[in-house]
Amino acid sequence: MAMLCGGNGEVCYSKYGSYPLRGKYCREMAMRILLACIESHANRYKRYIVLVLSVQMDFYVRVFVRIKTSTSAMKNTPLKLLYVYQCIGCDSFHLQPLARTVSKNMSVRYLPGFGPAIPEECSDCGKKYNMGGPIWSTPIHDQDWVTSILADVKSMKERYRAFNRISAVLTSINQ
Repeated sequence: MAMLCGGNGEVCYSKYGSYPLRGKYCREMAMRILLACIESHANRYKRYIVLVLSVQMDFYVRVFVRIKTSTSAMKNTPLKLLYVYQCIGCDSFHLQPLARTVSKNMSVRYLPGFGPAIPEECSDCGKKYNMGGPIWSTPIHDQDWVTSILADVKSMKERYRAFNRISAVLTSINQ
């Protein structure tokens, strides 16, 4: 977890293919780096991931994904990734998509994203930016699935010894 939260950026890059940034949101960034890495590995086999649930607790992150096969859907992967520019002075940040699509005559072309997305210096404090990523940019939960599972767990409360913890996690995700 320390590596994914920016403790050792070059090791994170060598293992996960993404550069982390330290910040108040480092645990969410760790989760998004992990998802981008899983998607990258799935793409090597003409597959892609559909995220079901992701949880960050204590000193770990857990992600639950479905792996699907589709060459055409796999082309959408660059649209799910972005880079983060974080100011070294005030922790403000900006996001830059990795790619974009252009529709023309019933066909879709995938093109690189536009850049640079930000000025060289922060407009709030005048300091420079650190750049991290690429990271996963789409939602990190399937909200309908979480709502459904929470209802199921509550209806069978007596079957779960860890009901309070499960319920608390799912409720916090569901909000």
